[in-house]
Amino acid sequence: MSPDEELRGRRCLITGAAGGIGEAAARLLCKDGAQVVVTDLDTTQLEALATDLTADGHIAHPLALDVTSESDVVAVIGQAARLMGGIDTLIANAGILTLDAIDDITLDAFRRTIEVNLIGTFLCARGHSFPSRSWWWVDRLYRLASRNRGRAQGNVVLCVEVRRRRHRAVACA
Repeated sequence: MSPDEELRGRRCLITGAAGGIGEAAARLLCKDGAQVVVTDLDTTQLEALATDLTADGHIAHPLALDVTSESDVVAVIGQAARLMGGIDTLIANAGILTLDAIDDITLDAFRRTIEVNLIGTFLCARGHSFPSRSWWWVDRLYRLASRNRGRAQGNVVLCVEVRRRRHRAVACA
């Protein structure tokens, strides 16, 4: 089975999809036949992405999501599952990158980064609304670096693919 055939009909939830890696993932998944629920705090960009994908004949639903809010995460996972009839893949991509000098980063800004990048990923990957979480296992571990002219930009993306029979979750931090 080719990669595009494997994705055809898959139901994917993507966090941090208003731009960057999340937007690119949504476009690629749709191109290969998946349907997506795209989430972010930036609802303007999210609506534009969903409108663009839908205009191209894809199934895309935009939902506002604050990944640092457990109740928000639980509600959106449930809503996404209802919209698509289930969730096969989670891409927990929401994240903050701060390129300031360490002396210029406030404690509040650092805490916000930890909340979004780590706690947000944890809350999404824990997936309250996913079926039979006890049957999941780590299947693959990916390490990606955001690159600028061949040099790492400072953010390393760690992706863990977890499977439960045909269900997958990918957590990126």
